[in-house]
Amino acid sequence: MGEEIANLGFDYVNGTQQSLEPLRKLLSDYQDDFMPNLKIDWDDITETVPAVLTAIAMPLTFSIATGLGLGFIAYAVIKPLAGKASDVPVAVYVIAALFVVKFALI
Repeated sequence: MGEEIANLGFDYVNGTQQSLEPLRKLLSDYQDDFMPNLKIDWDDITETVPAVLTAIAMPLTFSIATGLGLGFIAYAVIKPLAGKASDVPVAVYVIAALFVVKFALI
């Protein structure tokens, strides 16, 4: 797929391709690869709060990493407080702990 996109881009830059039809076909064929896979249960507050916090923190802090870090920390704290600790993978706790250390050191 990457080579197809690169070749198509070169064709447009070189002027050998004028029609947008090949691009439309490529996007149609690989639509699932270009669309984000967001599966947020908006009815579950333990899922919603970390997602919204992450989305709001990114532009307010001018940092994608800080927004993601706050989201990981919120998820790792909110789920167990709601009695859903078994829903949180160990990797999320580890990443949240690393972000806590990162934020403590800055």
